[in-house]
Amino acid sequence: MRLSGTISLMSLLCALSGGIGSALAAGDEPDRIICSGNEPFWRLEAAQASALLSRPGDGDSDIDERAYAGALVPLEWLEPGWIVWRGAAVDDPADVLVAVLRAEQCIDSMAGEEGEPFDHRILLSLPREPALAGCCRVGLMSPNASAEDVPTEKPIKPDSDWSRYLPDLLPALQRCLLDAPVVLDRVVLAWPMNHGMAGVRAIDEDGVAQDCIAPAGGEAIDIFKPAGDAMPDEGEPTFFPVRDQPPVIESGHLEQVTDDDGALLGWLHYAAARPVEGGRATTDPVAVYEQIWRLRDIEGIGSIEGVHATIQFNPLGTLSGHGGCNRFSGNADLGESTIKVGPVASTRMACADPIDDQEMRFLDALSRAQAWQLENGILSILAADNAPLLRLVPAE
Repeated sequence: MRLSGTISLMSLLCALSGGIGSALAAGDEPDRIICSGNEPFWRLEAAQASALLSRPGDGDSDIDERAYAGALVPLEWLEPGWIVWRGAAVDDPADVLVAVLRAEQCIDSMAGEEGEPFDHRILLSLPREPALAGCCRVGLMSPNASAEDVPTEKPIKPDSDWSRYLPDLLPALQRCLLDAPVVLDRVVLAWPMNHGMAGVRAIDEDGVAQDCIAPAGGEAIDIFKPAGDAMPDEGEPTFFPVRDQPPVIESGHLEQVTDDDGALLGWLHYAAARPVEGGRATTDPVAVYEQIWRLRDIEGIGSIEGVHATIQFNPLGTLSGHGGCNRFSGNADLGESTIKVGPVASTRMACADPIDDQEMRFLDALSRAQAWQLENGILSILAADNAPLLRLVPAE
């Protein structure tokens, strides 16, 4: 759905003035929003200080992504509840995104009345473009939640992962990025040193490794020189500062780095997908959420060569992907080894018969999914009798 013309924030609020919805409960704080719309297709994922907007690119299977830094603000005095996310693109301060959400039932235009309703409606405004409308799911983080309800511990990183020291090393790392005599593109290693100092190994814009020594508290650089021999654990992970767009990666995964206030500082890139410990099967859905998955086979029949069908599951209960011809999105509830999918809606492009047939079988298999298993990097989607429906591998 497209709305023509330039729309101010007040106009967005007025345009959503009708309907019935439920306000945010007192004390609840939005933690994450996931929104999407159709005609044209778009998707917005936003946390309290960062957002990622995805839209179709020039190619049939290309997706253009742009990262934004801003703030998620609940308007608690309004009823029904309202949320505003406003921020600027990290690579272009003039590109300001304003998203206004209202708590009311919203039906995806592609799913129709049989689709499960979303909990918020959104209008999205971008410079020099028609406004976009869609539906959202909002994740709430309540300060009144018990310790059992809200996880407080972050995953323990292995000894070989230098970023386990990152909270203590960030002041020195940022000082080196800001004040180095050459432009530094990324950091491949940082380590604590004696006498309150920290070491940072970075790659400059010409691809040359440089070593920077600075106080751990972030005071002035003490030593800056070309790097010596390669060090253990170098480059696993690599830190990209927030002044860049999220790095374009061919494999592995990205992890956001934020400060104590939730402001985005950069990204950690792990070149390899997170392994399942010991190669064993896992029943933790978090391992599934961390990847974009590429179709390998449907009920034992291999995917057509050169046709990249993909799917990504989201912890707020949604999925999205590309069937090889059309984009699709819908609901997906993952539990420990269990999965319930549907309804799923897709665009309606026509493709060659073999691709259309594979896409129909892909979506049909998803609709019959009852269980899942992740073992040795292969995600298996299973039927009620544990017969394999789909096998997927991390997208490269």
